[in-house]
Amino acid sequence: MRKVIEMVDVLICGKFINEYKCEDTTKMYGSENQYIVDVKASLSTNTTVYLEKGNCFQNLEQLFNDAKYSKKKN
Repeated sequence: MRKVIEMVDVLICGKFINEYKCEDTTKMYGSENQYIVDVKASLSTNTTVYLEKGNCFQNLEQLFNDAKYSKKKN
């Protein structure tokens, strides 16, 4: 699987959801729950490197980070 991933430059992640369809036609993804990962940079840094994130994904990521931080405090 690693060999296949090494052949990918960028990856659009997340299922297209019509309810979150992007109104902005300049976006590189179709719905606001999706995000774009720079695969080459992610492999070289061993972290996820995002090129672009939809508004809904950004909100979910913030909620996740808030929940993770709140668990650490308790």
